[in-house]
Amino acid sequence: MGNLFDNLCNRPRVLGLLAIAIIQIIAFGYYLYFYFHNGYLPSPFMYDKSDTFMDLFHSIYWADNDGRYTDWKSVYPPLVFLFLKLIRSVFIGDYGFYDAFEMRDHSGLIAIFLVLCFMAIPAFVLSKPQWKDFSFLEKILIYVAVVISVPMLFALERGNVIIFCLIFLALAFEPNSSARVISIPVLINIKPYFALLLLNLVVKRMWRELAISIALSGGLFVVLGVLLDANFMQFFNNLLGFSKSENLFSMREVMAMPSSVSAFSYILSSGAVADMLGGDFYFNSISTLIEGVKWSIVVATFYLILKYGKSKGDFQLAVLVVLISNLGLWVGGYSLILYLPIVPIILRQSNFRFVYLSIIVLMVLPTDLLVIVNESIGSQFSYLSHSRVGVEWSLGVGSLIRPLLNLLLLGLMCVDLIGGLKLRVGKLNLSSFANGTVLKVML
Repeated sequence: MGNLFDNLCNRPRVLGLLAIAIIQIIAFGYYLYFYFHNGYLPSPFMYDKSDTFMDLFHSIYWADNDGRYTDWKSVYPPLVFLFLKLIRSVFIGDYGFYDAFEMRDHSGLIAIFLVLCFMAIPAFVLSKPQWKDFSFLEKILIYVAVVISVPMLFALERGNVIIFCLIFLALAFEPNSSARVISIPVLINIKPYFALLLLNLVVKRMWRELAISIALSGGLFVVLGVLLDANFMQFFNNLLGFSKSENLFSMREVMAMPSSVSAFSYILSSGAVADMLGGDFYFNSISTLIEGVKWSIVVATFYLILKYGKSKGDFQLAVLVVLISNLGLWVGGYSLILYLPIVPIILRQSNFRFVYLSIIVLMVLPTDLLVIVNESIGSQFSYLSHSRVGVEWSLGVGSLIRPLLNLLLLGLMCVDLIGGLKLRVGKLNLSSFANGTVLKVML
């Protein structure tokens, strides 16, 4: 205990992590308190309280249905459905259900399995060599802060398979090239937007690894698609339609926990704001401006990675992960959980490590508890309490600042790609701040 106490008192990093973990524990306690008193979880969790875990159970239900690509219009590659078929066979067997909701009601073991995965996978990520500079105590504090963070709980409540991406994303940062070559194709066959990670191999001129990764990605998709569904090629039409859809999401769903500023442009261009405040042209103009700024930074990121990324080690791979979460609504706010594997990378390789870490911490803290708007949305069935409850929906500060912070993070990474930026404002040397040291007053 003496050594632990000395470590805690003498290391500012441990004290900072302890403070973050305590904040997360307090917020988690509040969520439990709210649930026990109201029968449902507060915002930013799903406003439809009957939909808990349904990302998972809808997918499991359609895993055994030949209409998965033609009727349900799924955007999951065949690998996901085959994995879910395995889960179904282990925990349910051949028992048939009328719909996915009935399946959920009779499949408590699957829900337990999902919760255990959400608890175990972050521990696996923290066990990788990238985290060797962190002590066991620091890893424990990081684990606690991550597992009960808003993005993780949000992804768990939805039951999204993105949690399994953390395993292979951690392997993508392994020094072992074989791990990289295998992990990226698997990631692409879980969430297709991970195809952007192949750009890292292009930048590094790793043509052999690039060819193998592309061949494995395509091979996995085709072979598993043939085994799964004769209509598996319909996946591409579904994917295109999903990314372009303007009516797929409700306003409350969009603002629950967005990671991209596209949430703001979506709301402003929907007409809902104009109906309330007037000035349709004005809000459409702002929406266009927001998208213009976002895509300018995205294009600049691609350009700078291609031009300067070769000498940046794994940093440009971390930049691509951040770029993915900024792309649009269809990526989902739970994509912020993907930042766990990139933390040790940016701490070792970036000029703005302290700023990056501060931004990431702000994005995972429970700032949603600072409520801006609150309204009653009527009575609903709550799956967690199995009762009808009167639901109040709220818009918190977190929903507004996360997309802005995320775009700021990507913009700063663009600057970092060209070697960092030394700014002098008055008598403050901001380059020292960017390097994580105390601001130095220039005399």
